[in-house]
Amino acid sequence: MKIQNVITEPFTLHHVQVQSKKSLFTLVAEHVVERMPEVDAHELYKNLMSREKLGSTALGGGVAIPHCRVSGLTRPIGMLITLEKPVDFDAIDNQWVNLIFILIAPLHEHEQHLGLLRDIAVLLSHTSHHQYLTTAQSTPDLHMRFQSLEIKTESYSPVTA
Repeated sequence: MKIQNVITEPFTLHHVQVQSKKSLFTLVAEHVVERMPEVDAHELYKNLMSREKLGSTALGGGVAIPHCRVSGLTRPIGMLITLEKPVDFDAIDNQWVNLIFILIAPLHEHEQHLGLLRDIAVLLSHTSHHQYLTTAQSTPDLHMRFQSLEIKTESYSPVTA
């Protein structure tokens, strides 16, 4: 599955105002549940926070990839978010985060989840991609820019026996 197939425009948010990871995850849970009522907002929030407590999902350079798995999903979904003001994600480089890709995968899709995370990390680790995305002027512009990025990774495809 290609990364671009995981993000749709309704799951792209431009210049969001949040004060912390907690307020970001609350916003994400509410946003997802409005569009996908089969997902439990409390479970999503709790799983995002639990994963973050294991270690920061910040890559450095102002980018974070919070992720978790939840019940109720049949396919992975992602959210691409730029923040109006950066928030602290306890990044190893001490930079606050203003570009976030949230990956939410079905509860039992471990390998696909890891493959998508790898591809997202490679894609967003490029400084030029960070600047290209964070200078978008609107949500449609941000979504279009993300869809146009060249991905130099191999998309995950399960091995079947």
